Amino acid sequence: MRRSMIFVVVLAFLLIVAGITVGQDDSAFLRIAQFSVDAPLVDIYVNGDLTGMRGLAFSEVTRWVNVSAGDYEIAVVPFGEPLANALVIESASLSDGDWLTVALVGFVDDNSLFAQPLIEDYGQIRSGEARVSFFHGVAGAPPVNAFLGETEIVHLLGYPGFFGADSDGFTTADVVARDYDIRFTPGDDPETDFVDVGSLQMGANRNYFIAALGIAADPQFVLVTTDMNIPDALDGLADLDLGEGTAHVRVAHFSPGTPEVDVYVDGELSNVQGADFPSVSIWTEMPAGVYSVAVVPAGAAIGDALIGPLEIPLGTDTWTTLATIGLLDNDTLSLQALQEDYSDTVEGEARISVFNGIPTSEPLTLTASDAELVFGLGYPGYFGPDSDGFAVVDILAGDYDILLAEPDEGEIALDVGEIMLGTNRNYFIAAVGLPDDPLFVVEASDIGG
Repeated sequence: MRRSMIFVVVLAFLLIVAGITVGQDDSAFLRIAQFSVDAPLVDIYVNGDLTGMRGLAFSEVTRWVNVSAGDYEIAVVPFGEPLANALVIESASLSDGDWLTVALVGFVDDNSLFAQPLIEDYGQIRSGEARVSFFHGVAGAPPVNAFLGETEIVHLLGYPGFFGADSDGFTTADVVARDYDIRFTPGDDPETDFVDVGSLQMGANRNYFIAALGIAADPQFVLVTTDMNIPDALDGLADLDLGEGTAHVRVAHFSPGTPEVDVYVDGELSNVQGADFPSVSIWTEMPAGVYSVAVVPAGAAIGDALIGPLEIPLGTDTWTTLATIGLLDNDTLSLQALQEDYSDTVEGEARISVFNGIPTSEPLTLTASDAELVFGLGYPGYFGPDSDGFAVVDILAGDYDILLAEPDEGEIALDVGEIMLGTNRNYFIAAVGLPDDPLFVVEASDIGG
């Protein structure tokens, strides 16, 4: 039985999308899926403007971005290159309430690369049910069936265009929310696995996007979950409504070679004092709002700040880790805001938040007992100015051997060791230090507690 490599990649940076007007009325939602196995890292242009969706690697799916209804031209361009070098340009017309995934599929080498629009169903789900969407993105593979347990939920799902110009390789079904063993099988052989997704606890009122991708000889899958109860679409910072509730914030000292630091908030010394490398403070609850934050050497005055003062927005019900990163001796010291997810997990699942805080490192891969959970996580800015080096993934609770390393036997290999991941707990795992002396930090917190 074939069990493919798991790719669950969450881009957790705040997408500030140039050229897209975010509105409260007549709004739609857009995300990009990079499912072409031989395409390079790519940037996304919308209506001629470079967006915050940059450096997307194979298997990556961006978060939803809230856009105005209207006509869009979406261009896929090799990372760092101008619009004139676009690999693919796709036109899309979005109506109010549309949710559009644009999937890059096919191969660069044989000129079969194209962008496939997938209109998803984010309408109301009946009580006690979940919604699962299947996509066939394996170029050259015959149609497949999709099974939930022993039940064939999809019959003969073809790669886009297999059944005619209008076939998109995509289908959706609502099912009772419970645990399922999920697999794709060849269309003519339901007893043989094409891709084994494994066991998944589907939660009520959640949308599960499952795609088969890769090549026919080695198919893989991507699983992306969206909670319908919690808006996952991110607007630009200027449009962020901070609300009138409370926010949570903590400070991490992840800058090697920088001395102990104090943190000032709105000109006053905070409870973060004498923080040394590498440390993470406790969570502090405070009213939502915009705060002036400065990082100073321990015992120094705010006028001697190493960083800031900076204006930091903290929204209602947000959980923000402010990480001091970079190096003092080469003037790269900075403060990176990491937006963490403390919404409830599905029953029986835990959450891993992972951060690449090693300056000059290559992108890192997070594995749990040999299953790849996060692939190609670059240091903040590695994939463009809006990339934050941070990713979040949910996983079934249990014992796992956690490894955070550069792929292909690179210099950095951080063996976090065996961790018992508990239900509805968040595990913050950070790679810090320098490439020749890497360290890791693990902080565990109850979610909702």
